[in-house]
Amino acid sequence: MNSALGVDNIRLRAVADTILYLPLTLAIRTGLFRAEGLDVELHVPGPGPRSANAVLGGQAEVALGGIWRPAMYLALRKRLVAFAAIARRCPMFLLSNPEFVASGWKGLEGRRVILCGDAVSQWVVFRMLCEANHVDISKVRLLPDFQPEEGAELFAAGVSDYIYIGQPLAEELILSDKAHLLVTFAEAAGPLPWSVFMATPKFLSDRRDSASRFVRALQNALKQISDQKPAQLAEAAHAAFSSTSSSTLEQVIARYKQLGAWPGSTRIESADLASWERMLVLQGVLSPPVDWAAIVDNSFAEAAATEVVRGSA
Repeated sequence: MNSALGVDNIRLRAVADTILYLPLTLAIRTGLFRAEGLDVELHVPGPGPRSANAVLGGQAEVALGGIWRPAMYLALRKRLVAFAAIARRCPMFLLSNPEFVASGWKGLEGRRVILCGDAVSQWVVFRMLCEANHVDISKVRLLPDFQPEEGAELFAAGVSDYIYIGQPLAEELILSDKAHLLVTFAEAAGPLPWSVFMATPKFLSDRRDSASRFVRALQNALKQISDQKPAQLAEAAHAAFSSTSSSTLEQVIARYKQLGAWPGSTRIESADLASWERMLVLQGVLSPPVDWAAIVDNSFAEAAATEVVRGSA
C-alpha cells in the first residue's frame, strides 16, 4: 500500500484475458477501482496454477480463476479463499461444420471434435453433458488441447466436424456462416461458480478494507452491466479487446447478458456450488464432501451488494 499517495495497491493474477471477465475490465477501464482508492495491477500469466501459486508465494494478493483449484489445494494444506464471483456460467459452445448435417448429441460418435483450451473445468462440463446425453465418449474422435485461434482456423478448413470453443471466436464463426451453433453450455449446464477471485486468509484478514473496496468496485461493475446496453458496454471495453471488432464484441456481450453469464451479485451461491461439486465429483476431480465453508467467504459480497444498493437509492 502506498499510504503517502493514499493509493492501495493490489496485484492481481488472472488465468485469462477474456470478455467473460467484463466486470473486471470495466472496473479497471471506467475507474471503479480508482474511485475506491485502489491501484489494481493486472497480469495474465495464462492457464494452470501460475495465478494461484503467485498468491500463495506472495507475488500477488488476488488470483482470478476456477474455484475447483482452492478446493483441490485443501489436500496440499494450501488454503485459498474465494471471496467474490465474476462469472456464473460455462462460457463454451459446441459448433458444427455447416456442411455437416448434425444429428443431435449422438452424432458426436465417430466424428472429429476439436477441443479448445486446456482448463479442467471446460473438460469436466463437456464430459458431463456428453454422458447426460448418452454419448459414448470413447467413440468420439477428440482432438484436444488446441489454442482457440488455431482450433478455429483448422475447424473452418474442414479438419473437424465439430468444435468446442469459447468467445469471441465462437461468435465470429457463427456470424461468418462457418459454423452452426448446436449447444450453448451456459444453458445446458446451468448456473455454476465458474470464475472467482481468491486470496489467502491472511490478506483477507490483514487487509479486509482493501478486499471490501475491491469487491465493491466489482459490484458496481456488475450493476453497470445490468443497467447498460451491450453497445455501451462494448464501447467502454473495446480498448481491452481491440483484436475483436466492435460489432462482434457487442454481439458477444449481448449473448452473455442473455445467458446470465454475469451474476447480479458477487456472492458465490450455495446452489451453484452444489451443482459444481456434483459434476467435479462424478468426473473424479474432487472427493466428497467438499468443505466449501473453508474456502468460501461471502461476507465481502454481501456487504458490497448492500452498500451499492444503498448508494444508488
